[in-house]
Amino acid sequence: MQLLSELKRMIFERPAFAGLFVFLLIVSILPQWLIDMIIYRRDLIEGGQWWRIITGHWVHLNWQHMLLNTGGLLLVLWVCPKWFGRWQGIVFFIVLCLVDGLGLLIFNQDLWQYTGVSGVLYGLMVVAFFYSPFYSLWIRGLATGIVIVKVLWEQTPWYSDDSISGFINASVAYDAHLFGMIGGLGLILVLELKRFFSRPAYEN
Repeated sequence: MQLLSELKRMIFERPAFAGLFVFLLIVSILPQWLIDMIIYRRDLIEGGQWWRIITGHWVHLNWQHMLLNTGGLLLVLWVCPKWFGRWQGIVFFIVLCLVDGLGLLIFNQDLWQYTGVSGVLYGLMVVAFFYSPFYSLWIRGLATGIVIVKVLWEQTPWYSDDSISGFINASVAYDAHLFGMIGGLGLILVLELKRFFSRPAYEN
């Protein structure tokens, strides 16, 4: 009961991510002809349908795929600060969709079609862990570091996650995780630079 109460409080304090959760659920039940209009497809993007760079992340292959990613979104909701769960979080979500999609388009020429929000989630996780008000500095640093190391490990030949591929019945686009994480680190850099330069200057 206490866990449920805590979850309700977090949803109330972070309405943007709660709304995003509902939005992704709605997208998952859209008719196929609408899905075909927003899914990431390289040939259609190169033909001028640039919105797919962003909207392609909203589409999931199946309910298993959706379940994994919404679980990640709930983790972000659980650890993120209040301000991150409001309009700023939606702005970051759109920015990360754009960064991730452009990364795939420019650097992953062999990827013809892509679905899923997992790459964006890795970016959101990095930011959420880094600024979480619920944990000490070393725990936040450790959690952020684990996400970074895990994504980098995915880029090596020693990484294998056949269980996830089997669960969602598709191969995992690990490059999307990398681009999403880079986008998240970029957001942290921008926020820290903004905070640094907005500090008042004191004269002796």
